[in-house]
Amino acid sequence: MKKLILSLLVVLMMAQSIWGATVSLGILTDTHYYSDPLHETYGGCAYPCDMTYRLTNIQEALDAFETAAVTAVFFLGDTYQDNNTTLSNPDNPNILVNNIGGLEGLLDTYSFTNKIHFVLGNHDKDGATRTEISAASDYYPANGVSGRDDCSTWCADRFDYFYDITGSNIRVIIFDTVNTPGYETASADTLTWLETTLSDARTAGKKVLLFSHTRLNGADGANCVCNNASAVRTKIEAAVTAGLTVLGYFNGHCHANLFSPPGTYDTWTAPTTTAIEYYSFNKGYGGTPSDVPSYSLVTINDSTNAVTVTGYGEQYSYHASPYYVDCTSGNNNNPGTSSAPKAGLEYTDLMVSQVPEATTINVSGLCRELLSVASGTSGKARTWQFNNATISGSDIATGWALVSGNVYSKTFTTQVKVVIWNGTLLVEDPGATTNVATNKWDWDANVLYVNLGGVSPDTGTLEAGQRAYGLQFRNANYVTTSGPLTVYGCNTSGVVMSDNANSVT
Repeated sequence: MKKLILSLLVVLMMAQSIWGATVSLGILTDTHYYSDPLHETYGGCAYPCDMTYRLTNIQEALDAFETAAVTAVFFLGDTYQDNNTTLSNPDNPNILVNNIGGLEGLLDTYSFTNKIHFVLGNHDKDGATRTEISAASDYYPANGVSGRDDCSTWCADRFDYFYDITGSNIRVIIFDTVNTPGYETASADTLTWLETTLSDARTAGKKVLLFSHTRLNGADGANCVCNNASAVRTKIEAAVTAGLTVLGYFNGHCHANLFSPPGTYDTWTAPTTTAIEYYSFNKGYGGTPSDVPSYSLVTINDSTNAVTVTGYGEQYSYHASPYYVDCTSGNNNNPGTSSAPKAGLEYTDLMVSQVPEATTINVSGLCRELLSVASGTSGKARTWQFNNATISGSDIATGWALVSGNVYSKTFTTQVKVVIWNGTLLVEDPGATTNVATNKWDWDANVLYVNLGGVSPDTGTLEAGQRAYGLQFRNANYVTTSGPLTVYGCNTSGVVMSDNANSVT
């Protein structure tokens, strides 16, 4: 997870130019971009580790952000995949400059090019110093930004600065949590700077957004958590106690979607409750060149302080209810809005389980998966609104071969429990295999046999499966369902409540 470089790209735009405006942020995290002209392998890569294609992923996100008329961009760490065997290879001493130049050549083509900011990630500096990165880049550091000098001295050891969003009362504070020891540490100088900068923001009457690379809401040194996270949190929470409004802390590094609202335990074994919202954003690339990038548009109401995250690709959405799922025409790369619904029930259920408020999920289409509903909480129920939706316990099977008489077969490694032909449930003919009787089926040794009286299953719709349920409430509390829902094709029953499920209506 942490072998890959993560860049959290945050893009901010103003819908209005007065306080009380809605500020929009585009977030792209963990892009791990680099071009490897030597085509070396390292770290167990099964192929030449040339991640040039990720520039295309980044471009797709940037295009979306430019469409949103952004005014500022923040890369929050691990923009490049620097490593000791590639970017610092003595046979190619210019590779760091070439990689930075490759991305920055793209950035230069956008309208927000003069409002781009970077936070340092651990992999940005695997094979290079902060001074080398700053010298090679037109974007490290952000010269001319309030609170930032020309990087001639202090930024050799840390990248810390703040940026006031024009037309709002919001100050972005960016600080370095990839110092030594262990590369996931905020230095003593950073801690001192952060304490002073938070105090100055409160004195100036600013609201604050905090950006860095590593997680803070967890045990020191835990999975992708800063080694001295508790010390950093102490500075932040003391400022909150003193009256500073902190709108949230955003990080990358984890390659996962994680959210912790105030007053709750973190989902990754945090030892204490938190005073602010912590957001970990997913990586900004797919697993292969064909995969879509993951990025977010975040909006903040400068009047109400409400934060909304609308995720694309593998990035979750944390936005005001309702969410939308269309199992027939949706896509899990969509943000889950009415015009761009998600496709998966379980995916959406997992996503909204991290939303700390009452949530409604509108479902339509034919869904071929088990929905095992996650709990809400008292006063924050999950409501599943089914709009003539259907859940099937079976999947369509195609690609049949005639094996004997009227019997067709297909490899089916999952033991089949249900077979439906054009909406009619067929009867099992145990042990018959190639001698299955008409309108019956048998499964044996990873092969499914069916006899439809001389008709190939490929000429109609044959569904086969073994899911026991379609809708399951297991240890589910504070859940409401409504609207017309059809459940069929399940081995046991369509809907089941089990294991202390209560407060389900």
